[in-house]
Amino acid sequence: MSEIHDLLEEAKQDARIEQIIKFWRAYGNHIIGAILIALTVTFGWIYWEYRTEQKKIRAANLYDQVITFMDKGEHELADQALKDLLKESSNGYGILAQMRLAGEDYQKTHKISDFYEKIINDKKVDEKFRDLAVIVLSLQSMDQDQGKINLEQLRTIAEGKSPFSANAREIIGLVYLKEGDPKAALQIFKDLSQEEGVTEGIRLRARAMLEQFNR
Repeated sequence: MSEIHDLLEEAKQDARIEQIIKFWRAYGNHIIGAILIALTVTFGWIYWEYRTEQKKIRAANLYDQVITFMDKGEHELADQALKDLLKESSNGYGILAQMRLAGEDYQKTHKISDFYEKIINDKKVDEKFRDLAVIVLSLQSMDQDQGKINLEQLRTIAEGKSPFSANAREIIGLVYLKEGDPKAALQIFKDLSQEEGVTEGIRLRARAMLEQFNR
């Protein structure tokens, strides 16, 4: 009887794993898209932080110009404003502008990843910007199914004191799921669903993944 019970439990476990793999295949891109949308709030937060704490009025005005031109579809003017901004502030608003423009994919002549790789590898750039670039680049690589995710970079962020630590862990979980290791992924989602200090959005997504497994 014990052997039969164990076999039944194993069958149930396999069925649950198959269920969550099907869920990921069906909704994975939607999940990644939701995370990317949530990260746009981060751009606003960092922008506000720089504007209120550092009072870089000239750089702030130039950043506003870049975003205004971009929203209007005036890409040549946005490009020129970005060049002016990079001369004025290569480490603050300039980085934000590049990340925003890369996210919008307005320069078809450049690979989006080039923007983020430049930020990630520039040690003069504030660490939080480099961490954010790793997060966004990883998500876009998964969304477009292009490029290899740098798990080493993600683990460094996940294990450190970065404000994007939970984001990195979530992405690692998604990578495990995509690569066929749902057990490792589900452990990460379980931790994220229970841990204090995790944002509500990440917590809810982790719980949604766990619910698929427990069906």
